[in-house]
Amino acid sequence: MTTKIVYANATEIEPGAFVVEAKAADGRWFQHEGPKGFAYFTAEQAERLVWRVRAALRIDTQFWVSGNGGYYGTDAHEYALLEDEFYAA
Repeated sequence: MTTKIVYANATEIEPGAFVVEAKAADGRWFQHEGPKGFAYFTAEQAERLVWRVRAALRIDTQFWVSGNGGYYGTDAHEYALLEDEFYAA
C-alpha cells in the first residue's frame, strides 16, 4: 500500500549509520532502516532515498516501520525530539 508523504529526511543514528524518516499527509511517521540484508543506510544511500521519496511524494508502507503501535512517531517521541533540539542549542 502506498501513502502520500509530506516530509522525508535522513537521520544519522550513530556514526556512519543512517535511517530515513518520512511523515505521511495523515500525520503518521515512518522509518526505513536500510536496504534489504543490511541494518542501516550509508549517508549516500539515505540521501538517495530521501530525494526519491521527495520526488515521488509517496512511499510503499510495506517497506517502512510505522510509528503506530509503538514509541516511534508517537506524541512522546515527538516531544522527546523537540526537547533534544531545544537543549542542544
